[in-house]
Amino acid sequence: MTPSGVGNERSLMAFSRNNLSRVAGPPYSALIPLLPVLNFCTLTAATKFVEQACEQVGNAENLIPAYSFGTVLVGIWQQNALFGELFLGQLHRHCPYTVPAYWSRAKDESNNDYLKRLGYSEVDGKLEEKEKFLKKMEGCMKLYGAIITATPPYQGKVSPCGISQGWVWLSRVLNIHPIPDISATVLHAFLVTASHGMLRKYGAQFMKVLDFMHRVYLPKLEEVSESFGPATRLKLFLEKAIRDRSFPTPDGVITEHIIPI
Repeated sequence: MTPSGVGNERSLMAFSRNNLSRVAGPPYSALIPLLPVLNFCTLTAATKFVEQACEQVGNAENLIPAYSFGTVLVGIWQQNALFGELFLGQLHRHCPYTVPAYWSRAKDESNNDYLKRLGYSEVDGKLEEKEKFLKKMEGCMKLYGAIITATPPYQGKVSPCGISQGWVWLSRVLNIHPIPDISATVLHAFLVTASHGMLRKYGAQFMKVLDFMHRVYLPKLEEVSESFGPATRLKLFLEKAIRDRSFPTPDGVITEHIIPI
């Protein structure tokens, strides 16, 4: 690692521990602690992490970036609870389906305003294409799945957003009427990333949920689907999962604590 890389790593570790004086250095250390400055820096960092991670994970050809980002984020979150809460809030804002929040169209609401509430981005007065939007939501959900299944980097500290949050999320999604293409996309993205951890934790109960999805929820998805791809990908995944009843550990998953107490 280069000297500049060492400095960046030390700054990140100092930031994760709320040590702004270590990050800023003199002469700013004389002004520390400045809580508003620290909070602003934390919010900015959390926002940038969400934007960069969701984009890179969504555009990646495999799940390795998702698990890499997930492990780093959980490690910072273990050391800095404020960062974790702000990160999760920004993730929910970027992708409301990580809540999950499924918005109904309000009376007299324009189509553009409704799509923006669903998570579509607007640039120069023009909404992004549906394919790009779904890819962005896919990246966010893969990142969320990687976070809840990540082995906490710091040994001796539990994950602040562990596997039980994934169970809660999945239960809530299956009790909401599906949105065309979006529901199938986020479910598939979550399951391909988190199923190995969910099966390890919940065993037969998780397989029962997958069977319920295949028998009951999937037909509802297919009824509202506007395109062929999302629901078909989910259907193929569920059929293979029910047939094999196993999920090999995906490439990129870190299964051990990497930082001692």
